[in-house]
Amino acid sequence: MKMILKDMKFVLCAMAVSVISSLSAQAAEIKDLFMSEPGVVFELLPQATRISMISYHENGQNVYATNRAANSSHIASLESRHMVVEMSAGRTVELQLLLAGTDSVVMVIDHYKTPYPDGVVSFYDTKWKALKTGKLFKAPKVEDFIRPGTPKNVVKDIKENVAFPLIDYQLEGEGRQLTARQHLAAFYGEVDYKRWKPYLYDALHYTIIGKKITLTTPR
Repeated sequence: MKMILKDMKFVLCAMAVSVISSLSAQAAEIKDLFMSEPGVVFELLPQATRISMISYHENGQNVYATNRAANSSHIASLESRHMVVEMSAGRTVELQLLLAGTDSVVMVIDHYKTPYPDGVVSFYDTKWKALKTGKLFKAPKVEDFIRPGTPKNVVKDIKENVAFPLIDYQLEGEGRQLTARQHLAAFYGEVDYKRWKPYLYDALHYTIIGKKITLTTPR
């Protein structure tokens, strides 16, 4: 009997490993990619914890799981191609599956809430191999927010003084649009920002078609 139970445990473990390892290759939904992610993006959430979070969420129980940093994490939103995971009070991770036939891509947006809104966009294939961001999305710099026709002395002033361009990102239109919004006013204060404000766009808007992300407005 002990031998039978031991064999059964071995078979069940082998089946579990087989299912998990094949998720990334067969994933049709973002939840599968969330569960199969090897710890590159969700290094603070063990795989077993992520699987449990999906299981509970699908049964109508949005549990808060304690991550490796002793913070509470939970699934804030889950759809077939999009999900939002609140890792802590200061960090949220957003996933969007960009469908492009057999060459689909996972877009990851790290949102940092404190002390000022800021974000980072990165990309992975469906086996969670990191992709070069520049080939898929040209992340805006502070000069991209400067309006055409701005006096050269103002452009120089902005570029020389803005060392940390605070830019966060928002997915809209069911994942078909990406908005990059600058938050320089929050960091640089009213005095500096007041002289820059007339020459800066508040936001840049991008259109997402497949895995192609194109700046649409303003130009």
